[in-house]
Amino acid sequence: MIQLHISKGNSKIGGVPSVSFPPHVTCAPGVPCFKLCYAYRLSRIRKSVQAAWQRNLDLWNEDKRGFERQLTVFLETTPSRYFRWFVAGDIPDAGFLRLMIRTAKKFPAIKFMVYTKWWRKSNRRLIIADLPNLVVRLSTWPNSLWEKPLSGWPFSAMIPKGADILPGSIECPGECGPCGYKCWDRDVNVSIRQH
Repeated sequence: MIQLHISKGNSKIGGVPSVSFPPHVTCAPGVPCFKLCYAYRLSRIRKSVQAAWQRNLDLWNEDKRGFERQLTVFLETTPSRYFRWFVAGDIPDAGFLRLMIRTAKKFPAIKFMVYTKWWRKSNRRLIIADLPNLVVRLSTWPNSLWEKPLSGWPFSAMIPKGADILPGSIECPGECGPCGYKCWDRDVNVSIRQH
C-alpha cells in the first residue's frame, strides 16, 4: 500500500500540517504562475519532496478510500488547529473536493484552507458548502485571465514586486504566524508578494 505523506509544516506556515500533489500536473493549464512556481523549483531540487508528492497523487488515483483512511488516522492522532490542502499542486478532481468537504465535516475543530487555481471550472455548489471550517481561497494574478476574482469569494492575489496590493485585501507578511493565520478566515482577502 502507498503511504500518504503529510507534511508537519514548513518555515512559512509554521507547524500547520499539509498534503500536496505535484505542481504542474494537477494545476489548471495556463496559470500565470507556471514559470514562477516555487513549489516546482523545490521539487526539482529535492527529489525526495517530488517523490512524496507524486506518491500522494498515485495513492489518490489508485486507492481513494485508502487515501481518506490514512488522512483520517493522521487527523485523529495529530492535534492541530489548522490544516492546509496543497502547499504544492491543486484539487485534481470533483471527487477530491468532496473528500475535502467530508473531512471538514468530520473534524469541525480543525480549520481547513485551500488555495485553488481551478476556480473557473469548479463546482460552485460544492465549494460554497456551508462549512465554517473550510475556506476555499481563489488564486488570482493581476494582468491575466485570472485577474478578477468571483464576487463574494475569498481570494489571494500574487502581486509582482513593487506593485500595489489589490483593493480590499491585506498584504501577506510572508509567514502565517505574525498575521494570526488570516488566510484561514473567509472574510479576508490576501495579496501575496511574488516569491
